[in-house]
Amino acid sequence: MPELHTLLTELAGGSRAESGCHSFRFFDAEEPGDIFLVSGWADERALRDHYQTPHYRRYRAAVGELLARPSDVTVHRISQNVHAVDPNPPDPGMFGSPWVHAALQESPPGGRPAQRRSVLSSERLVSTARPLSQAGAPAPAAARRAAA
Repeated sequence: MPELHTLLTELAGGSRAESGCHSFRFFDAEEPGDIFLVSGWADERALRDHYQTPHYRRYRAAVGELLARPSDVTVHRISQNVHAVDPNPPDPGMFGSPWVHAALQESPPGGRPAQRRSVLSSERLVSTARPLSQAGAPAPAAARRAAA
C-alpha cells in the first residue's frame, strides 16, 4: 500500500494547489486496505477542471493496478452550509428547534451567502493489499443512485 499512499499524496498536493479546491484529504479506513478520499470544491466546474489536470491524469493512469476493484465515487451537491454559532459543537438532537435556528447562521461571520453551489467528492478505494474476496464488488450504479 505504500505505492498507493505515495500516489494519493502527490494527487493531494497538486489538488490543494488548485484555486477551486477547498480541501483534499485521504485516510485509511477501519478495514485493512480501504482508503477514503474526500475533497471539497468551489463548484462543479472546479471539480470538472480538476479531472483535466496533469496530476489527476497521472493518478488515473497509475491507480488501477493498485486497486482490488474499481473505486466508488460519489459527488454531493451542496446547496447550503450552516455554521454553528453556539454551542459549539451543537447538539444534533436540537436541529429544527427554535433555539438552534437562533444559534445558527447561514453564511460565515461577516460573509455573504455563496452564489454558487459547492460540491463534495468522496471516493472509496480498496487496495490490492486487501484480497478481492474481502473487497466485495462495487454497488451497481442503480443501487448507488437509489441510496443518494
